[in-house]
Order: sequence, then structure tokens, then C-alpha cells
Amino acid sequence: PLEETRVRYGPNFQTLLLAANQSLVLLRCCLAAENTAAAHDVAGALSILADFSSTYFTNLDSYLTFVAENVMERAPFFLTKADAVASTVSASRDSPMHKVKIKSREVLEVPLTTVSTNAELVYEFATKGNDIAFAIRQYTEETVFTELLPNQRYDSHKTNIMDTIVLPDAGRYTVVFDNSFSRWTSKTVTYRLVLVDTDAGIE
Repeated sequence: PLEETRVRYGPNFQTLLLAANQSLVLLRCCLAAENTAAAHDVAGALSILADFSSTYFTNLDSYLTFVAENVMERAPFFLTKADAVASTVSASRDSPMHKVKIKSREVLEVPLTTVSTNAELVYEFATKGNDIAFAIRQYTEETVFTELLPNQRYDSHKTNIMDTIVLPDAGRYTVVFDNSFSRWTSKTVTYRLVLVDTDAGIE
């Protein structure tokens, strides 16, 4: 599709660029003219350039608007970030799940690191043996953090919990499975995390 688009629309854009280069050459020739005998020709050339500039920018604007509205927006090979995340959510169902047992009064922290701003995290988890608390933390220092997703209990033993969240800054995060509220019951957690990082790709 990219090659087809280049062949179909490339020559028009190349023609506009060629015309701009030729006008630049003419302008330089006009500025380089030093003898008075050429003054009349220079004035005429500048008048032509002025007319050309108006026509050139009008056509360039029309061409770019056409490409943006009729080519780029409808192209099957361009995805918005929302489309990419939605696709990742769907595809993540086929990615492997991790399984871990969390004893009573224990907390599991899964570290994550992003290299770009506004990365998106797709998370899914379920538990066996009752509910569990879940949170997502953003660390600003080694031991200082804020909770992007507040720590709260989920009935993940009844239904899978799945959602996405934006990680606003590059840096360190942790996904927290918290069973510290439970005095006697261990929980088996099955989870999947997919990080859509705009600079590093999908992890």
C-alpha cells in the first residue's frame, strides 16, 4: 500500500518541489544581476516570481489537504494510537499468562519501566481462592510513589478484570497484587501485562 501511494501521488508532489527549486534558481539569478542593463529583465522576472509564488502555495495547500483528507485518513496502513491500543488489547488475549501464588498478608509487586511518555498498559488478571487488591504505582524516587490506580479489592475470583491505563511519564512503575488484608487465605493470581510504549514498541 505504501508503494502504491508513492507511485500514485508522488509525481504531483515532485512536480511542485521541482517548480519551487526552479523559482529559487531564478531568484538567485535576479539577485546576482549587477549591471543596469539587466535591471528591466530582473524586474520582470521578480514579477513572474511573485505570481508564481501565489499559484504555487495555493496548489501546494490544495494538494496537501487532499492527501491528508483522502489518502492518510483512509489509508489502511495508518493506525491511530487508540486503534493500536484496541488491537493490542485484542491480541493480548493470545499472549501467555503468568501464574503466581500470593500467601496471606503478602504483596506481589511487578516492576515496569517505560522510555516514553503516555505509554499505555493493558492489564488482565483473575484469582483463585477469593478476591485480591490491585493497584498501579508511579515512582518518583527510589521509595516515593503515587498511586495511578488506587489500591482496592476486586472480585477477580468471579470474573476476569481487564482494562487499560495511561502511564504519563517515562520512568518506573509497579503493578501491585495485594493480599495483605487476608489473614489466612492464599490467592493464586493469573495475570497478563502488555505495555504499549510509543518509543520502545510493544512489550
